[in-house]
Amino acid sequence: MKSRAFSGLDGTALKWLAVLSMTLDHMGIALAGQAPRLEEMAIQAGRPAFIIFSFLLAEGFVHTRDRKRYLLRLLLLGAVSEIPYDLALWGSLVFMPRQNVFWTLAIGLAVLWLSSMAWGKGQFWEDMALAWAVFLGSIMAWILHTDYDVMGVLLIVWFFWSRDSRGRQMAGALVIFLMFVGQELFLATSLSLVFIWGYNGQRGRNPHPMFFYWFYPVHLAVLAGIRFMILK
Repeated sequence: MKSRAFSGLDGTALKWLAVLSMTLDHMGIALAGQAPRLEEMAIQAGRPAFIIFSFLLAEGFVHTRDRKRYLLRLLLLGAVSEIPYDLALWGSLVFMPRQNVFWTLAIGLAVLWLSSMAWGKGQFWEDMALAWAVFLGSIMAWILHTDYDVMGVLLIVWFFWSRDSRGRQMAGALVIFLMFVGQELFLATSLSLVFIWGYNGQRGRNPHPMFFYWFYPVHLAVLAGIRFMILK
């Protein structure tokens, strides 16, 4: 039987890798308890997740037919996910020092949308709009303490801005990692770039259009239930 040549990873394959990575990360934080080594290993395994989601959001911005609906969906999931996120990862109904990742993704999308309003008005105005949008988005993410905050916004914008060159995307992402990620997490974080490099530009077939959105709050709610009903 003739073997099929590897044709790269489509969008759905990248989402599955990100979901696996994210789940291991959250399981380690929520359930490791008094096993710091296990928690550390889980956090290492979870580093690629957000970078992959950032890359896919930049891709999604290019191809979406309805940016407003896309942004509202992210905001809705951010609101729905906040309590499960706080309970599962921080053991509190409300945890103000850190907000869930959907807020970061929503801010990143808003930055791209805001800057796109200057497209076609000349290179100077396009660059100015992007710079101001990035500045405002980064400040908002930092003030709100969203997951990955400034680093997250910069990654989303960089993946979009350099989308015509996969090599430039990788190089810029590595620079951002060096700026924001500690040495102990750098290699695990950079692993995400291996998966992104293999992206073949195809969307792939999702189990359901909303599956990967709703997986986030649902798996956090399950982890919160385990944390409080079994581990307490």
